[in-house]
Parts: sequence; C-alpha cells; structure tokens
Amino acid sequence: KTGRFVVERIGSNSSLAKLYGLAPDSFPCLTGHSYDTIVSQAYKESLKNEQVVYDHVMAVFPVSHTVNKWMGYQRAIFPLSFKDGRHGVSVVTDFADVEIRLP
Repeated sequence: KTGRFVVERIGSNSSLAKLYGLAPDSFPCLTGHSYDTIVSQAYKESLKNEQVVYDHVMAVFPVSHTVNKWMGYQRAIFPLSFKDGRHGVSVVTDFADVEIRLP
C-alpha cells in the first residue's frame, strides 16, 4: 500500500550479486530521491499494465569506499502475483557497455 518495493531475493548469478553479494541489504541503494522515483517508475508501469518492461539505466555504483563509477545496465521487469495476494516484480539485469564521449 505504500507504493514502495522491497528486495526479497537477489539471484546468485545476477550482476548485483557479483558486485555486492546476495544479501538484499549488502548493496547501496538511495531511495526517496527524484532519481530513485524515475528509475522505480518502470516497476509500477510493469504492474499497472501487466506487461514486461525492458529498458536501460545509467546509475552510479560505489566500487570502493572512495570511488564511484557510472555504469549502465539493461533490465527486463516481469510483473508477478504472489500466492499470498501481494504483487511484485522480478527483475533480470545485466551490465551494458556504455561509452559516452564529450567533444
């Protein structure tokens, strides 16, 4: 009812697991900001339309305590209905090579 999503499981072969581990709280995620709202909108769109959503995201990932790196990833968002009546999404991601050059 809050409109927020909770990460319940991270796949062992997923891009995030390879970078941060399997525990949902092991990777940094800033929530409640305008960028989070924009990126999370695709989850709501998938649920509302009951359709798979495919898109690309550019985000900053901490790669150490002092270094952040812009990385792109592709994702497919699948709407789900759980046996207990909850609704959610399953997200499949993979990092994408992105090369941006400014003149």
